[in-house]
This record gives sequence, C-alpha cells and structure tokens, in this order.
Amino acid sequence: MIVWISLIGGIIIGWLIEWVIDWLYWRRGVEAYYRTELELRRELAAAQDAARAAQAEAAALRSQLLELGATPDPTPPASTPNPVESNS
Repeated sequence: MIVWISLIGGIIIGWLIEWVIDWLYWRRGVEAYYRTELELRRELAAAQDAARAAQAEAAALRSQLLELGATPDPTPPASTPNPVESNS
C-alpha cells in the first residue's frame, strides 16, 4: 500500500514541479512572441495603408494626365511589385 501512495505522490509532485516550470519559463517566452507579432502586424497594416494611399495618388495623377490629353502608360514598371495585390 505504501508503494502506491508513494507512486501517486511522486506523480503529483512531479506534475506540480512541471507546471511551475512551465508557468515561469515557457509562458513568459510566449508572451514576448505575442508582443512581437502584434508589433509586426501593426507595421504591416501601416505599410498596406501607405501602399493604398500611393495607389490612390497614382490613380489621381493618371486622371490628371488624361485631362491634359496625354496617353498614360497602362502598365506599371515590371521592377516594382504591387504589395497590395500580392497579399490578396
């Protein structure tokens, strides 16, 4: 009987020690990853907003060019990818 009590007690104590280590070490590290991910998502949203604003400005400039009677280039340069369309 004492063997079973020792076994169950050892399992419970081991589980508690593992839980404390998990709580103090691993969870703290995960919170840092969450903060970094949140910061990167904010930067991504700001970059996407800037790209949309640049596209709107380009469209406005194209319409001004059409009003002046010039023919705009229908395709953007191949060397600059469109970041908004590539995320869709």
